[in-house]
Amino acid sequence: MLEKLCDSQIFKRFSEVGETLKRCWCIVPSKNQGIQMGFKDKLYPDYHCETVEIIKDVERYEILGEPNLEPIIIALREGPKTVNELEKDYNEIVEDKIKKMNLSSKETAFLKDKMKRQAKTLYKYLKKLKENGFVVEAGKRYTDNQKAAEILYGRTAKIFFNIDGKEHWIETEIGKASLKMLSKLIGIINKGPKPSIRGLKESFMSIENKVRQDMEDIFTTYSTEIEELSDDITYEDLKFLIGGLNIFLLMKNYPNFEEDLKRSKII
Repeated sequence: MLEKLCDSQIFKRFSEVGETLKRCWCIVPSKNQGIQMGFKDKLYPDYHCETVEIIKDVERYEILGEPNLEPIIIALREGPKTVNELEKDYNEIVEDKIKKMNLSSKETAFLKDKMKRQAKTLYKYLKKLKENGFVVEAGKRYTDNQKAAEILYGRTAKIFFNIDGKEHWIETEIGKASLKMLSKLIGIINKGPKPSIRGLKESFMSIENKVRQDMEDIFTTYSTEIEELSDDITYEDLKFLIGGLNIFLLMKNYPNFEEDLKRSKII
């Protein structure tokens, strides 16, 4: 029973919790703390953490939502860390997620043990994140009475934001079929002639491209403010925030769209 729960529910629930990771925000301090508790961190001169990285490759972006990788991305929001530090933070993050699943105490204990990761496993996860450009070796930690230095791993950006760069949905077979039905439905609602498929397509693409560009401009122009506001935001909160921002941009730009919508007989 517990093995079945682990194989099916745990990864499903982990994916749901991190799914909107669809937009992943995490904060990374710009400077290292320096000397603390018997060690000194030294960042590489060429290490730089961008404020915002806009990702248009959906397949690459979805890697951030993988249950085994997400805790690392979350842990690194505080700045570059060693694998030993990540091991502790990783397991704490996983435990917090399991607690939110409202399982029995027996199931919770089992899953905590099942999902616990050691440093040697995290190296594999870090390798995948490095290969996809989300994490880099940021520097080294020199500890008193320890000859070998530890590698510090850091994020490449404080905020990862996704703008879908794939084929527009209207160009897909499902999109084309939906437009035909939508055209008929709009004609019925408006009690008049149905808008042309071409008019619908052009209007929808124009509006969506405008909103998408505005969204990109907002994350670029106000990246510092967004970073400050997002310090305590959860991914579930972010899901609704992005949806709300889309609606706001549609309302804000409505006067610019109205003439095209009327010309296309959509309104």
